[in-house]
Amino acid sequence: MLQLTNAIWLWAGTAVIIPLLLHLWNIRQGKVLQVGSIQLMQQHARQASLNRRLTDIPLLLLRCLLILLVALLLAKPVWVARSSSTKKGWVLLAPDYGKQTYQHFKPAIDALLQQGFELRFLEEDFTPVDTSRFFGTDKMSPPEQTGNYWAPLPKLTAKAQHGMPVYIYSANQLRYFNGEKPVLPSNIHWFTFTPENETRRSIASAWRMPPASGQTGDSGTIRIAMAHSTPASLIYSYHTIPFTAGNHDSFTVRRFQDGTWRISLPGAALVKIDTTVCRIALYTGDYPQDARYIQAAITAIQSSLQLPVQLVTFSSTPPAQPYSWLMWLSAKPVPAALQAENVLTYHNGKTSTAASVLQTGQPMQPVTLRQYNLVTTPEDSLRVLWRNGWGQPVLYTTLNQPHYYRLATRFSPLWNTLTWSADFPALLTRLLLEGGTAADATDAADIRSIDSAQLQPQTSIASGTTHAPDNTTPLQPLCWLLTTIVLLCERLLAHKNKGGAYA
Repeated sequence: MLQLTNAIWLWAGTAVIIPLLLHLWNIRQGKVLQVGSIQLMQQHARQASLNRRLTDIPLLLLRCLLILLVALLLAKPVWVARSSSTKKGWVLLAPDYGKQTYQHFKPAIDALLQQGFELRFLEEDFTPVDTSRFFGTDKMSPPEQTGNYWAPLPKLTAKAQHGMPVYIYSANQLRYFNGEKPVLPSNIHWFTFTPENETRRSIASAWRMPPASGQTGDSGTIRIAMAHSTPASLIYSYHTIPFTAGNHDSFTVRRFQDGTWRISLPGAALVKIDTTVCRIALYTGDYPQDARYIQAAITAIQSSLQLPVQLVTFSSTPPAQPYSWLMWLSAKPVPAALQAENVLTYHNGKTSTAASVLQTGQPMQPVTLRQYNLVTTPEDSLRVLWRNGWGQPVLYTTLNQPHYYRLATRFSPLWNTLTWSADFPALLTRLLLEGGTAADATDAADIRSIDSAQLQPQTSIASGTTHAPDNTTPLQPLCWLLTTIVLLCERLLAHKNKGGAYA
């Protein structure tokens, strides 16, 4: 296929009008006729007669062709030979819902396969699908593994041929999409569906409630936080069962030789039961007003969730006793003598007043951030639990101090609306019980779906127009040869017609 590197030079071809005008302007002089007498001739007004006919048409055509060849030479023509490929494209199926995805998009996928597309799995190596085994089984069990569908996409342009069409089919569940959206060529098309009639329930956490006064031994109850997930919602409910080993409703409680207790649902993994009392030391320090909001949230946790929490508040340095949590609301460093399994303190840094929102990875009402301190530590050394709308860390730990939590804002209405949020006690509960969850972490039990506009990767229009590597051959040497031949022919013809009217 012919392509021009500098197509703008084709405008030089309009110069063919020059030899055309010159040939039209050429006027042949009339012939002189000899007469014997002028007696019969009468005097008339002098009339001008012009002969506007093209002359020397072969010479004109050669000169026009010469100008067109020069214009083509300036445009730098090349011949592009497209590389041929036996495969027309890829069809990528997410392995977690592979069979169900195929059944949902069966007409479209079958049509692509008949056109020569290759069926592969959406994973790191884009493994080809063994169609004989894939189509030969009717097993459609719900998947248990989780993955990030965005993770292998940056490798897609390296694995697949540039410009080759790719069609991706997957479920639209939130747990499969986390991190930063990749930027992909526009030749990649993504289609999703919502699995029907699917619900998930799992044990989010479980803890032992202390026995009532007067009871001894291992008596007491177990408080269970259950998560119920559907494509449209994620709801938590709470249940109470006796603190004894055995089956209780749909729960199974087991005690192990190491003294730990665990609970599970039928066919699900065991979840450890927290049998300790959460002792919290709250040091008001420089921010006694902030401490009041924490006290109110912990009081709500104790009354609503019946979580075994003991809160001790100090206005001076707490005594050196073992604590489950130390909340240090001060700019001063934490004394080394204090012993705590987990520490929460404020992050000191440059304050930003750019309005943003708080992202915790949990379903909650929007929380506005009015002020927050900027974190300059490289993020590859952090475990981020909360972020702002700009993706910057708000609550984080470092990899070398995983139990030392730093909050880049404050528990104050002047800094955010978190303390006025109804979800504040639930967020604090998750932090106290589980140490928090990373903002971009996924939960296998969370099957909420997200809108297609949220999961679709960003499209790069420029990169979508690229093609497979082509074999290009410059045509300038050929143009030079043709130009030289035409020029010689033009000169020879002009010399031959030298005795004519126009040369």
